[in-house]
This record gives sequence, structure tokens and C-alpha cells, in this order.
Amino acid sequence: MMGASAENLRSKHPAFYYLCRNNLNTMLTRDKVRKTVDRLPENFTVDQIIEELVVLNKIEEGLKDVENGRVFTTDQVKKELNTWLK
Repeated sequence: MMGASAENLRSKHPAFYYLCRNNLNTMLTRDKVRKTVDRLPENFTVDQIIEELVVLNKIEEGLKDVENGRVFTTDQVKKELNTWLK
């Protein structure tokens, strides 16, 4: 169950909530991970591979959001940004 503050954030600022949520339950395929590793230089740091995997995970989350209709129009985002930038 979502905490009260997270629910409050989601209801008041849905775009921000979806942007900042940390969903580590997204499953990645071995093939996608291999392709990500193959794009790295021959020598890389642990930080570099973690960063690439986090980006891959975020892309997968975004694709799931689109599939499930969790998207915002440009006008919705502009309206919400206006409240943040006041």
C-alpha cells in the first residue's frame, strides 16, 4: 500500500510522481542487457554499467506506462510545470 505522502504527491502532481518513482520490479530480458553491455567500450567501470542498466530499466518502465495508458498530454505537463515554477 502506498504511503499517505506518496498518495498525496500522486494526486497533486501526477506527472512528477510518475517521473520520480523508483520501480525496481521491471523485468529486463537477458538479450536487452547483453545489447546494453555490448554498446559499452572494452573497458568500463561498475558505475558505467549500472548507469546503463538504470537507463534501460527506465526506458522499459516508460514503455509499460505507455502500454497501460499512464501518459500525459503536453498541455497537462505544461499546466503542472506552471504550478511548480511559481
